[in-house]
Amino acid sequence: MISYAQLCQEKARTTDAQQAKALQKSSFDWYKRAAAHQHPTALRELGRMYGAGIGTEKKDQLSFEYLKLAADKQDPLATLLIGGYYENGHGGLSKDIHVALNYYLKAIQLGQPTALIAAAEVYEKLGQYDKAYDYYGRIAKDSRIAKDFKSSRTARLKRSLYSLNYDPTQLLYPMSSTLKSRHSLDQYSELSKVQAFQSIYSLATQDHFKDAYVWLAECYQDGNGVPQDMAESIQWRTRAAVDADNLYSMRKLAYIFEQGVYVEKDLMLSQRYRQMFAEKHSSL
Repeated sequence: MISYAQLCQEKARTTDAQQAKALQKSSFDWYKRAAAHQHPTALRELGRMYGAGIGTEKKDQLSFEYLKLAADKQDPLATLLIGGYYENGHGGLSKDIHVALNYYLKAIQLGQPTALIAAAEVYEKLGQYDKAYDYYGRIAKDSRIAKDFKSSRTARLKRSLYSLNYDPTQLLYPMSSTLKSRHSLDQYSELSKVQAFQSIYSLATQDHFKDAYVWLAECYQDGNGVPQDMAESIQWRTRAAVDADNLYSMRKLAYIFEQGVYVEKDLMLSQRYRQMFAEKHSSL
């Protein structure tokens, strides 16, 4: 039954929309049969399908219930996903970052490599930067995580930011006045400032990792790991705003062009960035 369900899923990815919908429904039905026998893979996949509304109506509560059943049977991916439900307050749950962290750590023990990035980012949010840095390092060294995966690139970016004493969590608050940390994050780092800048530069220019754009702009603006260059800073900040939908960069560009900071004043361009910010911010 599991094999039939997986086969339907695979075929659905390579066919037209109408056939894909029918195949997704068939996949759901096969998983439902297997779930009746408490098969952990079937329980997990039903949870995912209910969560995404694939092959069935989207139902967050049922999604959580099936994922929890799979997690209770030691399914690594389901355990990770349950952690996400607690962290984000999905499925009718109240947000609980500490319960989420426990699930992420359990998923790591069960062999789920992508749980490493989830745990690292929770430690970061909790201000436990030493543990966050350690987990980012584990991601960078884990042979199961390909270098071109987002989690690997994110880990390399975060370790570099710590070296430059930038706080990644500040981007959660686009009205922040600075992205610099008050916690001396560089004390945990093994990289020099120049090495950290070069890592961010490589992520932005060679890997085209959009999350790095805003930080490259900050480095050039602050002369952090590289000589100050406001023209380069504005160029990368523009790419962060336009290509990466970075709210902090939109707001900062609006101010730069309104006040004429290292550029000629351009009130129309300033207003354009303010409008971009308002539209993106309201859609979150």
